Amino acid sequence: MSPAARAAIRPEVREAWRRLLSSRGTAQIGLLAAELGWSRRHLTRQFHSEIGLTPKEAARVLRFEHAYVLATAGTPPSWSTIAAATGFADQAHLVRDWRDFTGLTPTAWRGSELLAH
Repeated sequence: MSPAARAAIRPEVREAWRRLLSSRGTAQIGLLAAELGWSRRHLTRQFHSEIGLTPKEAARVLRFEHAYVLATAGTPPSWSTIAAATGFADQAHLVRDWRDFTGLTPTAWRGSELLAH
């Protein structure tokens, strides 16, 4: 992102992005909006306009990224442990997002990763 583009991002959007990053996508969007002095709807519109994703979409990507890091560790924890550690409501939500991002269930993905090495 160019310096001019970064400068065009509102401070509230920049802070929302910073908080989403630091929480690895577990920050509650409604609470975040309230703390910024905006409604959830206004934050969503501004964030999408300036970042290209809604805060909820960005949080989803960040949670998945964290889950991926844990899943590719030397001795990865169970999927339920990964789901709990990364802020997913439950393992079913992790499975749904994992399939959306990779095209495979976590178990099928892990099997394909093991076979590739």
